[in-house]
Amino acid sequence: MAAPRDIEPVRRVLADMGFPASKDDIVARVEREGADVEVVSALRAMPQTEYYDEDQVLRFIPIDTAADDAPEAGRSRGDRSA
Repeated sequence: MAAPRDIEPVRRVLADMGFPASKDDIVARVEREGADVEVVSALRAMPQTEYYDEDQVLRFIPIDTAADDAPEAGRSRGDRSA
């Protein structure tokens, strides 16, 4: 499963959600709000329990941080223009 790069849309959905919330309620809500398939898959893999805040949920979503370093790899040390 590919890791999503931007979880801010999910963070906004969860910020407006009432907690505690069940896994099923969380998955249904992010699906309705149009979360990408990687996020929905990660949330479906969460344990079936009550979640008490957005941070507890966000821990289950892997974030692709390797892509953030990609532009740096293409630049030489002397080139600071980008």
